[in-house]
Amino acid sequence: TKDGQEVFIDSSVIFSVDPTKVVNLHITWQGRYEEEVVRPLARGIIRDAASQYGIEEIVSTKRVELEENITSELESKLAENDLLLTDFVLRDIHFSAEYAAAVEQKQIAEQQAQQAAFVVQSKKQEAEQARQTAQGQADAAVIASEGQAKAIVIKANADAEARLIQANAEAEALRLIAQALAENPDLLTYNYIEKLAPGIQVMLVPNDNPYLLPLPSLDGTGTYTPLPSVIPTPVAPPTGTTP
Repeated sequence: TKDGQEVFIDSSVIFSVDPTKVVNLHITWQGRYEEEVVRPLARGIIRDAASQYGIEEIVSTKRVELEENITSELESKLAENDLLLTDFVLRDIHFSAEYAAAVEQKQIAEQQAQQAAFVVQSKKQEAEQARQTAQGQADAAVIASEGQAKAIVIKANADAEARLIQANAEAEALRLIAQALAENPDLLTYNYIEKLAPGIQVMLVPNDNPYLLPLPSLDGTGTYTPLPSVIPTPVAPPTGTTP
C-alpha cells in the first residue's frame, strides 16, 4: 500500500474470448492465455492499484474506487490480448498478522479514549444538571420570597383599607348621632333611661314642666301635685323668739 503495509486481496476475474479474434488468440497463446495472460495481468494491475492508496482507505473509504480502477485497467489490458472482461469482483482484503495486531491495539486504544471521553462528558452533564437544579431551587426561593412579600403588602393594604373604612363608618356614625342629638336634645336622656334596670319605673317629662309628676302606681291610680309657679323665699325667724 501507499503507507508500506502488506495486504492480501482475494478477487475473481470473469472473462471470455473475443469471438472475432479467436484465431489470432489461438495462434499467439494457444491454450496458455489464462496462466500467461489473465493471471499475470490481474496480479500486476491489482498490485499497482493498491499501491496508490493507504491501507485504511483500501478497507474503508476508497474500496469501491479501488475496485472500479482495477476493473477499468483490467478491461483495457485484456482487450489488447483478444479477451473480453465480463466482471471483476473484489471479494476480500486480508492484512498481515502484525498489522492486524496493531489495528486491534489501535481499536482498543480508541475505545478506551472514547470511554474516557464519555466519562468526562457524563461528568460534565452531571455537573450541568446539578448547576441547573441549584439554579432552579434558587429561582424558586426568590419567586417564593417575592410572592410572600407581595402577599404581606397586599394584606397590609387590605388591613389599612379595612381600618380606614371602619374609621369612616365610625366617624359617620358619630356625625349622625351628633345630628340626632342636635335635633332631639332629649334623646340622650331617653337613651339613658332605656339603659336602666327593668325594675325602675320612670316618666319622661320636659325640662320646663311646672308639675311634679309622681310615678303611677301599679294599679293605675296616682295623683299629680302641681308645683307652685313661684318658689317662696325662706324668711329668717324674729330676733329673741324661740322657734
